Amino acid sequence: MLVRKTIRKVASICDGSRISLRNPWLECYSRYCLNRRTTRVIAAFNVFLLGLFFVTLSLKYFQSGKHSVTNKDWLLGNLWPKPDFEALEQLESFANLFLDQDIKTLSSDEMEGRGVGTQGERKSARFIADSCKDALLQGAFSEVSKNSQDSFYQHVPLEGVKVENDSFVSFLKDFQNNSVTLIQGESCSLTTDRNDSNIIELTGSKLMFGGYCIYAPEAPYFWDDFDNTSVKDRIVLCLVNQPSFFFSIENRLTYYGRWTYKLEELRRRGAQGVLLLHTAESAGYGWNVIRSSSKSENIRLRYLEKNASPLLVYGWLSSVVWDQLAEKGGIPYAKDLRKSAQLKGFRCTQDLFDLEFYAQFQVKRSSLTGLNVGALVKSSSEELTNASTDSLIVVTSHYDHLGKMNNDCHPMNHCIYHGALDNASGVAKLLVLARTFGFLKREGKCCKRSILFLSPTAEEAVLLGSSFYVDHPILPFNQTIACINFDGMNVWGRTKDAVALGYSLSSLGDLFREVTLLENLTVADDPEPHLGHLYRSDQFPFLQRGIPSLKLTHGKIFEGHENEDYFDSVVGDYLRNRYHQVSDNYEYIHEQNDPYAGALQELRIAFRLLFALAQSDVTPYWKQHSLS
Repeated sequence: MLVRKTIRKVASICDGSRISLRNPWLECYSRYCLNRRTTRVIAAFNVFLLGLFFVTLSLKYFQSGKHSVTNKDWLLGNLWPKPDFEALEQLESFANLFLDQDIKTLSSDEMEGRGVGTQGERKSARFIADSCKDALLQGAFSEVSKNSQDSFYQHVPLEGVKVENDSFVSFLKDFQNNSVTLIQGESCSLTTDRNDSNIIELTGSKLMFGGYCIYAPEAPYFWDDFDNTSVKDRIVLCLVNQPSFFFSIENRLTYYGRWTYKLEELRRRGAQGVLLLHTAESAGYGWNVIRSSSKSENIRLRYLEKNASPLLVYGWLSSVVWDQLAEKGGIPYAKDLRKSAQLKGFRCTQDLFDLEFYAQFQVKRSSLTGLNVGALVKSSSEELTNASTDSLIVVTSHYDHLGKMNNDCHPMNHCIYHGALDNASGVAKLLVLARTFGFLKREGKCCKRSILFLSPTAEEAVLLGSSFYVDHPILPFNQTIACINFDGMNVWGRTKDAVALGYSLSSLGDLFREVTLLENLTVADDPEPHLGHLYRSDQFPFLQRGIPSLKLTHGKIFEGHENEDYFDSVVGDYLRNRYHQVSDNYEYIHEQNDPYAGALQELRIAFRLLFALAQSDVTPYWKQHSLS
């Protein structure tokens, strides 16, 4: 009807009955229209051309490349691909079959705590690779030594450094000759960057107080704890976390508050050593976590970042032992140090109350080779089978943990760090997704893009496996469009909300919001923004390289427990009493009332998100360029 009216209107104009004499084009057009029938034919042809123009324009809009549709219209128009009922049913089927079984296997005594460079790590890596192979996924890496193009393993060159406790002597002494003895694992946890000697010795080095050791000259912070004060060849005492001024700008921990940043900054400045003053509040975990890690080798990559100077000594110092020395009257208490460092005009103190630091210890070194495990669901689209044009989605979940307390450990002595929740559970979720996408690929229902399921090693040693991968990716990073990471699992029940760390940084967060709506969930902010979880798991190296990335986790409002106190009681109890402890085991998961209901929510969200990315031409884009 609309087309017919349009034709008649155009025809009447062409017929001359509504000609404006000021429009010579219409006058000429009308003069050559021989009769009403001719004008209607010509009008119909014009309407056809106009319609063809708009159809062509629309097609150009939607086919003009991956960047042209990365906007809200794609989401608001509900144009993103969604898995059908059968695909979601298959996901749940794999979850019911394998989730519990895989967690039990990976956290078993046989895996020996999955310590980096151990037999337990190799057994765990083999289990993950075999599971992917059984799902008919391909190995993601090339092994030159074996002339293999589809290996499941990426070899990560690492070095282990273990402090020999029998050789350890360290203490702090003030100008009044008051002193406190430092005990490795109990009041301090020290190690070294240096590899030129196995004997580390510091004799009477005076401490500098660097406050929070932050150099953030950019807006909105304009913060500089150093103010051109040289720390070269000095031992610097740093507070962990950040001044309250940073929280007043945005209520979250920035990367400047992470202890890893402080080490990076002071390496760049050529310091000789760093002592990080620990409190449970500032670090986000108790001294029991530090004690556990001190019993294991300190694992690191065999290379430092560019322009970094190796630290002779660095590590943690307990605020408890610091305050014991303060009670003798020579130095301020830890709370007073924090108070002074909160001030905007704070500047690094050259000599901290004439306080001297002594340390002498021997280290035992070992060369290790960690294993990143990677399996690939290759794109099925014909135009994307070429590696130079393919695009990649990366799904990560680390499999390493803390290993055993000592080499003489026997399972009956409860000395294995099983890491059931951290992170056998995350790997089990990754394997469920890998099996599901492998199945869809075989059924011809997926995928326009390749998906890499990557389980990195050495995450517990500050994200070393994922950091190595981003330095040695299987495709150039301009072809990697997103990273989705798991670290842990919700074993405490279904929630009414969901969380994605990194949500506000890219348009990937917009897609996450739409996906959660389909699961009848709301998007919640990070329930623990003061802990800096965004910087503490394997999505962070990808974010640093400019890849839109999310860490998916559960919310804070549990069904049947609308009061947030429930979150604090169950999650808080885990963090206080089981995180990085031998009690993080399979039995703990099975003590929960319904340990896999919440996990299934997490899996459905992740599956919808990955399916939308894998089956579309849309590329997520950055909204913010600063990770600070």
